[in-house]
Formats: sequence, structure tokens, C-alpha cells
Amino acid sequence: AMKEDGKYPCYSGVGGVMMDFKDCEYTCDMPCFSSKDKIPCKKGRLCTFTSTSWDINVAKRFCGSKGMIVAIGSDKRSWGCDVSWISKFGMSEKEILFRRGANWGYFKLIRQDKDMQYIAYESPGGSEKLF
Repeated sequence: AMKEDGKYPCYSGVGGVMMDFKDCEYTCDMPCFSSKDKIPCKKGRLCTFTSTSWDINVAKRFCGSKGMIVAIGSDKRSWGCDVSWISKFGMSEKEILFRRGANWGYFKLIRQDKDMQYIAYESPGGSEKLF
């Protein structure tokens, strides 16, 4: 089923790499986590066309056992296009494609395990709980 309209988050699985947040020049408040802790952030943009899915489990399959899941908040959903109908993986991929060069603000490290990062890419002040 296509989800051409509506507000919902999208997820991209990137296998085999992790972002380095060790020496971040920014920290961001995340009001949705009801915590006073500062969250490590990096300014950034999407350098290439970015394939995402509105199903986080699809992103996890593309990522594999090591890498990162990048979530794009529902406030940015309208910047993407539902291309499920032409996806080489079929409609089950639930693919939303975002244009290259999208520059919304910050990559925020939400959680990191030994081999996996969960990162939100959103505007400053974004407060949607994505994971």
C-alpha cells in the first residue's frame, strides 16, 4: 500500500558504518525524552538521494547486524516521494525517496549499542520520539 500523503517518520538502514560523535561541536536538547541530558549532534545534510522506508523493520533488514538506522521525522515526510510502485524490491519495501542535498539541521545520536547506532535527522528543536 502506498502512503503518498500523511505525516509519519521514515527510516534508512546504512550497513557497515557508524557516525563518529566523539568530538561533537554541538549538543541538542531533546524535550521528548524528559531528560536534562545533552544529546550529541552533528550538523549535516543528505549528500545523495536517500532511500528510506516507513517501516523501521525494512530499514533494519537493509542495515544488517552492524551500522546505523537514520530516522527522518514526520515533519519532513512531505520532502520525500513514495516510489514503492517502482522499487526493485517491490511494494513490501515501502520506499520513500528523499532528494540529495536536503539540509534540515542535525544528526542526533539517540542510542548506541556495540554495533548499532540509532540516529534522528531533523530540524533544530525537533521533539518527535522516533525510536
